[in-house]
Amino acid sequence: MKKIAYIFIIIGIFLRLYLVAFIPPHLSNDEISIAYDAYSIGNSLKDEHGNFLPLSFPSYGTYKAPLYIYVLAPLLKVFGNTELVVRLPSIIAGFVTILIIGLITFELTSNQKIAFIASGLLAITPWHIYASRMAWEANLALAFLTLGIWLMIKKKLFLSSLFLVISMYGYHTEWLLVPLLIFFGGFVYFPKSKWRFWILSLILALPLIIDYLLNAGPSARAKTEPIWAIQGIGIFGVLKLFFRNYFNYFNPKILFLNGLNILLKDNPFTPGLLLWPTIIPLIIGFRKMKNKFFYFWLFISPLTAALTQGDFGLIRNLNTVLPLTILIAIGINKMTKIWWALTIITLFNFALIYFYHFPKELGETFQGYRPVAYSLTDIENKDVEIYVDYRYGNYRWGLGKEYSGIPYLYFAFFQKWDPIITQNRLVNDQVNRFGKYTITQIDWNQDIIRSNRYFVVSVGNPPEEYIKDKLIEVATFTDSSGKMAFQVWKGK
Repeated sequence: MKKIAYIFIIIGIFLRLYLVAFIPPHLSNDEISIAYDAYSIGNSLKDEHGNFLPLSFPSYGTYKAPLYIYVLAPLLKVFGNTELVVRLPSIIAGFVTILIIGLITFELTSNQKIAFIASGLLAITPWHIYASRMAWEANLALAFLTLGIWLMIKKKLFLSSLFLVISMYGYHTEWLLVPLLIFFGGFVYFPKSKWRFWILSLILALPLIIDYLLNAGPSARAKTEPIWAIQGIGIFGVLKLFFRNYFNYFNPKILFLNGLNILLKDNPFTPGLLLWPTIIPLIIGFRKMKNKFFYFWLFISPLTAALTQGDFGLIRNLNTVLPLTILIAIGINKMTKIWWALTIITLFNFALIYFYHFPKELGETFQGYRPVAYSLTDIENKDVEIYVDYRYGNYRWGLGKEYSGIPYLYFAFFQKWDPIITQNRLVNDQVNRFGKYTITQIDWNQDIIRSNRYFVVSVGNPPEEYIKDKLIEVATFTDSSGKMAFQVWKGK
C-alpha cells in the first residue's frame, strides 16, 4: 500500500508541474490581478490603486486577500514576470498540503498506511491538481490551514494559532472557517489553556479585523458576496439559499461526475472534483471515522461557501477536499485490485481531458493578451496611442460568447509598466486611460482613425470592409485551440 502511495505522489507531482506555464494557456482574471499587484508592491510598495502596503487589495473590484501577493512580490523581483513564477507559490503550496494531510491522517487514525494513502490520494485528486496549477489564493491558504490543523492536533498552541490565522490572511473563506476551528479546537486540544489559545489567535488576527472595519467600502466582497446582501431576500430566502448551497457542496454528482468545469457546460465528459471510484471508500470511511473534531471540521468546511451567492464554487470550497480525502483513505483498506485499476483509468482519463481537451475546448474563454502585450512592447516608447477593446471572444454574428476582460493588467504586467501609470489612471465613464493605452469599447464608426493610433480588438469586433482601406493589419493572434483570437490594426 505504501508503494502505491509513493507512485501516486510521484504522479501527482508530475501532473502539477507538466506544462504548468502553458496550461491553463493564460493567466485568469484573478491570477493577473494578483500578479500585477505583487509586481506593483515589489516596485513601489503600493498596489495598482496607490494604496500603501494594504491588507485588502481592491484589484479590479474583487478585493484580494494579501498573503499570495506578498509571497509573490519578491519572487517576481528575482525571477521575472512569467506565468510560471506567478503560479509557483500555489504549486509549492500543493506539495506542502500533500505532505501535511498525511501527518494529520496519522494523528487521527494512528495508522501509517492510511496516512500514506491520504497523501497519495490528494496527489491524484483532480480538484487539488486543478487548484495547484493556478495562482489561487485559496490553495495557498489551504496549505497554511492544513499545517495549522496538524499543529493543533499535536497540541502546539502558539504555532497552530499562528498558521491558522495566517490562512485567514490568505483567503476570505477562512474568515469564518478558522475562528470556528479555533473555538472548537480550544475545547478539544487545549482544555486547560483554551482562553490563551483564543486570545492569541484574536491578537494575531487583529490587523485583519481592524483593516476591514476601517477600510472596507460598500463594494468589499465581505459585504457584497453573502446571500443576505441580495436585495429583498428576507430571512426565509436566506435560509432556503443557504441549505440549498450547503447540501449542494456534498452533492455526489458534482463531487464525482461533473463538478470540475474544465469543459464547456453540459459536456458529458466533464470530470468530477474527485475520481469517481473513490465514492465507495468515502462511504466506508464515513462509517469508520470516530473522531469528533474531524466531523466538526468536515461539516463546517462548506459553511462559508454556502453563505455566498452564485453557483457551486469549487475554489471557495477547496478546503473541503481535505476531510473528504481523509475519509476516502480510511475506506480504501477494503478495496480490491479491480478498484485500483478503475482509479488509475479514471486518473488517466482526467489527465487526457485536462491537458488536451481543456485548452482546446475553452480556448476562446482565455484572455490571450500576453502575446499581444509582447508584440506592442517595441512601439511603447514611440509617440502613439493604443486603443484596446476590453471585450473578447468570437461574439460577432452569434458565433460565440462576448466576454469582458481586464486587458490593462496583462499589458501592465508583461510590459512591466512603471506602477505610477496604473496608480495615476484616468477614468471617464467606460474609458480607462493608462498613459498611451486607452481601454474602452471600440466602435469603428465613431473612433477616429489616425496614423499614430493602434487598435487591439478581438475576432468578434473586426473593422468593417469599408474601413479597412484606412487601416494596416499589424498582427493577428490565435487562442489555445488554434482559432483567431485578436487582431492589431494601425491607422494609415
